[in-house]
Amino acid sequence: GERMDAIDKGWMRANPLRPFDPPLTAAGSEMGKKAGNAIQALINKEKLAPVSRVYSSPLIRCIETAAEVCESLGFSGKICPEP
Repeated sequence: GERMDAIDKGWMRANPLRPFDPPLTAAGSEMGKKAGNAIQALINKEKLAPVSRVYSSPLIRCIETAAEVCESLGFSGKICPEP
């Protein structure tokens, strides 16, 4: 999804400890929800088993995207960050 540093060019200077790890924007969060809805539609259409695990990069934007996808799926399990 859309990242904060894509719309706020000063974001990196304002966050010197983690300039490489911007969060999602509101639009980016909405993209994550839409991705979750698309995944759920595919699961329903193909009669697949529900999601039982979610893995993500440990970057903030990736965890935020995974959380939005999980919410759309109704998945209440833990997101597993992987290096």
